[in-house]
Amino acid sequence: MHAAFITLAPYPIRAGSHGNTAFACLLGLDYARTAADTALQFAIRKAAKKWYGSDRDAPLAYEPSLDDFLSPALVEALLMQEVLEPADFGTWLRHFLPGGLGPLAEPPVVTDRSDPKQSHLDGLCLSRAWCLAALGLQEPAEVHLAAAMPHVVGGDYVGEHWLASFAVLALSAAALRTP
Repeated sequence: MHAAFITLAPYPIRAGSHGNTAFACLLGLDYARTAADTALQFAIRKAAKKWYGSDRDAPLAYEPSLDDFLSPALVEALLMQEVLEPADFGTWLRHFLPGGLGPLAEPPVVTDRSDPKQSHLDGLCLSRAWCLAALGLQEPAEVHLAAAMPHVVGGDYVGEHWLASFAVLALSAAALRTP
């Protein structure tokens, strides 16, 4: 994540896969905090507010797509939690998810874990668990975690070679929220 890209990009990428800008900004923000890169932190905060600040009524019915290993709505919500003050985030979230989590509360159906696209859905469960736990929504986070964890190891290579990295995100967020 480079500050110049963030500053110059007129729109975010809202895909549920690699290019998702909110996901990149979350990872970039974590890096920027660790590296004390205040310019990058500022650029991410400013861009996130510009790109997502006026978002309303997230199109939850569009999730999941068979290509998704990220929830566009949840990674956006998590980023906004990171860049807004708590009271402002609460207001933003009520407008963004006015009907609650809807279909995001239920893990997606996976019928063939040897299919590279369907294996994305186990990753989606793990990334949803990460976001949900970080947002303080422990019960649906645990449901998603339970659905995906049995498939992190001992399965087909198409999922096994990358699912562990998403399991770490999910388990780390869950551990941070556990009292």
